[in-house]
Amino acid sequence: MENKISKLAVMFVDDEPQVLKAIRRVVRHEQYDTRFAEGAIQALEILKQTQVQVVVSDLSMPEMDGLALLKRVQQDYPETIRIVLSAVTDIDPILQAIHVGKVYRYITKPYDERELVMTVRQALDAWMVQKEKHDLQAQLAEHNRSLETRVKERTEQLLAIERQAELGRYAAQIVHNLKGPLQVVFGQLSLAKLSLSRDDRSSEGIELHLSRMEAAVDNLARIVSGILRHAKNTAQYDNEWTQLNQIIKNELQFFEVNETFKYDVEKQIHLTTDLPSVWANPLHLQQIVDNLINNALDAMVDCQSKILVITTHAENGYAIMTICDNGAGIDSKHLPLIFQPEFTTKPPDKGTGLGLASVKTMVEGYGGRVEVQSNFPQGAKFVVILPLKQCSPGSFH
Repeated sequence: MENKISKLAVMFVDDEPQVLKAIRRVVRHEQYDTRFAEGAIQALEILKQTQVQVVVSDLSMPEMDGLALLKRVQQDYPETIRIVLSAVTDIDPILQAIHVGKVYRYITKPYDERELVMTVRQALDAWMVQKEKHDLQAQLAEHNRSLETRVKERTEQLLAIERQAELGRYAAQIVHNLKGPLQVVFGQLSLAKLSLSRDDRSSEGIELHLSRMEAAVDNLARIVSGILRHAKNTAQYDNEWTQLNQIIKNELQFFEVNETFKYDVEKQIHLTTDLPSVWANPLHLQQIVDNLINNALDAMVDCQSKILVITTHAENGYAIMTICDNGAGIDSKHLPLIFQPEFTTKPPDKGTGLGLASVKTMVEGYGGRVEVQSNFPQGAKFVVILPLKQCSPGSFH
């Protein structure tokens, strides 16, 4: 006990010098530092200049009574333990001191010296337990912040890997889609050269070939732009006012490289024309839309008739996006698990299991939420709700 409290301080407050002199004698062998104040005003001055772990105060004092002092200590120095040492024995002042000053103990005068010594020691022990608790809470909070940072960094890395892997899965279809416009360009170029080599050089024929080449080049540029936009690293971008509708249109354009999506999926797109912008990293929103569309496509893989419905609207200060499919739906036993990292019911070649987990992480990072409804064994509906305001501290940057 002596080693534990050797650097702590206790202040005794009383307007009678003889009482302080007697207390000084009682605690002279204790291993904590002592302060003595002849009244509440002096006590407050001492508290401004030095840290005190325990205050032992009389109640009946001139200028400022002990109850007012203890109330000030409780407000300004809430961690300081407060003890009353008083000749007042009426129950009302005692209860008032306990409730208003939130005192640790009430010792009556004339006091038992041993009781005073033991009560102060116990108060110092209580202060140390309280400090250790606060220190552990601070360490835990710092550990959680560090862990959240590491999880976020790792999630971003895995999302980037998954994006590149997805491009790899679509590589053959991407090449096929690029090949078509290129064949048009080369074919029209050959016809234009043939027309120029003839004696009869029709300007109308040349213009027709050039316009067809221009359309094919525009198509190429659109495909390449969609691929590059899809593959970019989200870490390169900061939050900005972003049009969710435009993100959805861009992603739908990218998915045109998927033959199934392009020809076999009936797309019902209903985007409200007056949807306000969302404060977010545009590529986070891209990843959210991308993962939910991929999830819908995987769910409909065995459906003869595939229907994808995407809607947006604003409501009560939120942008709301729904993505529905008529696929296999989600078994009720899996609903509590679908947003957990690495949980998946898909085969290994269909993803890492991070898709829905990353959607939840990113949406909640902007102060939003994700809801899911399933009509198992047919169809699922995901609802993404994002606030139409700047994100609060602690969200994605």
